[in-house]
Amino acid sequence: MANDIEFSFEVSGFLGAFKVESFRVMEALSAPFEMSLTVLSENDDITFDTLSRKTGVLNVYGQGAVAARKFNGSVSELSYLGSGRRYSRYHITLVPQLWFLTQRQDCRIFQNKTAPDIIRHVFDDAGMSDYRFELAAQYQAKDYVVQYRESDHHFVQRLLAEHGMWFYFEHSDAAHTMVIVDSNDAIPELISTPLNASYLGPMLFQSQGGGVSDKEHIFDLEQVHRALTSDVSYSDYNYLTPKIPQNKTAQDGVNTDLKRFDYPGRYTSPDFGGLRSKEWMSEYAVDSHQIQASSNIMRLASGLSFDIN
Repeated sequence: MANDIEFSFEVSGFLGAFKVESFRVMEALSAPFEMSLTVLSENDDITFDTLSRKTGVLNVYGQGAVAARKFNGSVSELSYLGSGRRYSRYHITLVPQLWFLTQRQDCRIFQNKTAPDIIRHVFDDAGMSDYRFELAAQYQAKDYVVQYRESDHHFVQRLLAEHGMWFYFEHSDAAHTMVIVDSNDAIPELISTPLNASYLGPMLFQSQGGGVSDKEHIFDLEQVHRALTSDVSYSDYNYLTPKIPQNKTAQDGVNTDLKRFDYPGRYTSPDFGGLRSKEWMSEYAVDSHQIQASSNIMRLASGLSFDIN
């Protein structure tokens, strides 16, 4: 399979052609991705001003005319690496629009708004339009939320983490869309392609000791288990309803003696306190059991689900 891989890269509004010498893409759930490319160009005088924050698209081809993976990002860094007889070498870094929020800082107050509404306001104020919410839960309006001397990016990440939301990116020629979810049910499945037409079931697992497979497969799979907190509790006090208990607990796993308690929980109703406890518990549940693996499946991407056989 590796012998048939080809790459293409172009920057919107830039007339020159690039040849991809090498690249590395790092992506993860709830984190800005980063594309790092070394490219060749016949133009030996490309300046950062001509590429800064322009949209670049990297296509990775396997077998067939359709790209197995497409990465869309904005140019954030350019380095000139020298010239040969015909080509000049450049190093280009591309990031999502979300990354540029790390370069914005503010002090402001939001009143009587839900967390999704606050996030929308921050994005819209920064001119970031390629995002969407796919949320299952209902979010209560918060009386008072402060962004104080922190970047827009940190503020948004804090709100997402506090309310049990996470995100991934969808890439196309036109944009990279940030998709914000709060339930595993919103995660799309990794679909089969003509390359895998002979096997449309779960992803194959095959160890390297079994020889080289002519199919996409997963290898070097390792399960990791950790003994982490399995019992969390919040408590708070509402002076309007002092007799209604506000203690809320969530449990997951067998290590219920590993407990965490926090006060105040910053909620006014028991129902919202129960939701906050579940969100806090999920933070430890996610890290308690993980799978690490390597594969030759170029279609794998953060934010997609799949089965392993």
